[in-house]
Amino acid sequence: MKTKISYEQQFVYEISAICKVNEAKQTYYIATFSKAGKIGILNEKLVPLCIFEPQGIAEIQSVSVHPYAHSFVVAGSNVIHIYDLNGNLIEQAGGNIMEIQHSLDGRYLWCIRKDNAKQFTIEVRDTEKLNQVLAEKVCKDKLYDSAFSIGLTPKTNEIYLSQAAGQDGSTIGFAKFTGKGITLVYPDNLNEDYEAVIPIWGENEHEFLLQQGDTGIFKYEYTSYKLLQEYLFPEDMEYVGYYHAYLNKEKAIIQYNEQFWVLDLNVMQIEAPFCINGHEPKETKYFYPSLADDTSMMTDVYHLERIDDTLVCFAGIEENYSIFLIELTNCLED
Repeated sequence: MKTKISYEQQFVYEISAICKVNEAKQTYYIATFSKAGKIGILNEKLVPLCIFEPQGIAEIQSVSVHPYAHSFVVAGSNVIHIYDLNGNLIEQAGGNIMEIQHSLDGRYLWCIRKDNAKQFTIEVRDTEKLNQVLAEKVCKDKLYDSAFSIGLTPKTNEIYLSQAAGQDGSTIGFAKFTGKGITLVYPDNLNEDYEAVIPIWGENEHEFLLQQGDTGIFKYEYTSYKLLQEYLFPEDMEYVGYYHAYLNKEKAIIQYNEQFWVLDLNVMQIEAPFCINGHEPKETKYFYPSLADDTSMMTDVYHLERIDDTLVCFAGIEENYSIFLIELTNCLED
């Protein structure tokens, strides 16, 4: 399958994350350039409207967009800031927060506070008063000195919590806010080998895909976490990627061996390579001339995710980076 890009924008900074803002008459993207310590506010065609350094935040940890208030939150350097879509600081609060995520209804801000290598705290804050913590839960790190990633599930009051700690492996848990307190569950069948990565959902909210390390892609029922189907990576696979996305109920894009592939979800088999115009796989030595003898194939696309009905991708190597958009309809015309 070969697909075309709708919009692409070049940057000198490496892109680390992106969020989308949907206004009544306008769409914006909030791009994070963590290594450069900058935030970019882009229009619907990815053209920068402004790029700025958040005040007093030398290291950007996480960014989350409010679903309705036309603002976004930046966490890092022991502070949390709220900005409007012109890059103006609206409010600030304190806290050693590593990850943030607005709830689906915009009422709450989920926060992960790292206390030390063995302990972290989950907080739920009031989005209208960031210093007001509505609930918190102190948790023992099941690994050691984990890196965290959180995201939304189909349930309004729930997030997933992914933890990774190098050779110690990775785990996946689900945190719920009951209105009075927070519960955290690590489903046993998702964490048997400490390989779980990040779950993704598509049109069918009753199932999700979850990568288990370098083993394969597994389809689970939500919320029973029952295993439905599995795709095992090839035995000769040399590199496993971590970015996957649903195209629709029947197809998904998965990543391994430095390339992307179309996975048929009905039979859990690879249907075809997924190639992008202008970012087709090339020999590794094309991207890295110092590796003159390396003829293995790779693409310069290093990130892919689905936001609404669009695939958002990051590509580039060494100060020549880009963000580009692919409409899902372009992926399914073949």
